[in-house]
Parts: sequence; structure tokens; C-alpha cells
Amino acid sequence: MAVEGTAGTGHAFPRPEDLASLGPTAFRKFGFSYQKGRSLIDLARACVNGRARLEELASLNNEASVQRLLEFRGVGRWSAEYVLLRGLGRLNVYPGDDVGARNNLKSWLKLRKPLDYNGVHRVTAK
Repeated sequence: MAVEGTAGTGHAFPRPEDLASLGPTAFRKFGFSYQKGRSLIDLARACVNGRARLEELASLNNEASVQRLLEFRGVGRWSAEYVLLRGLGRLNVYPGDDVGARNNLKSWLKLRKPLDYNGVHRVTAK
């Protein structure tokens, strides 16, 4: 999404090309660790050079999509599931490693026992 402003055209989110040439410390001002910055740059570079064809995720099932995303440094199960939920709109995916989300789900469903990762998937599968 391009945004017009007094400084010219900007983007709501940076494009991979915008991130690929940065160094990891450039992300510190946004609260990212050196390692997270490095991971973002690696992913941006993979998008630019064609190694990461993220548009292909839409054609893969959930498990294959998660496995594809886990190939990238810094992407864990929570991040991969979050991409499927928010980025691809797959409402049948719930990031079960998110403790806050698990607690909210437990409360919303009026469950007595805490949920673990597998428990989240059991209750959301219904």
C-alpha cells in the first residue's frame, strides 16, 4: 500500500528490496534484536533472489506451508502458523504456542484446565 506524504511516496510495509541491503543493527530502533534483524534481512534477500517464493504457500496445505517457512532462519512454528492465519487467512490455523492466545481461548471456551499446544488443536479442530 503506497502512502503519499510530504517526503514522497512510502509504503505501509517495506518491500523485500527495501530490507535486503540493510544491516541487522538497522532494526534496533524498532525494538528488534540483532538476530531478528538478521533473520528479516535473510528472508528479504531470499525473496529478492527468488529462493523464497512465498506466493507458493497459498497452493500448499497447512503442514507443507509450515515446513516451508521453517526452512528460514528465525522462523519458528509460532511465526509460521501466524503467517498462515493472518497472511493467508487460514482460519483453521491457530498458533498454539502463543501463551496469551491460549489463555484467552481457555477463558472464551470457559475451560478449567490450561491448554497446551496439542490441547489448542484439539479444541479448535471442533
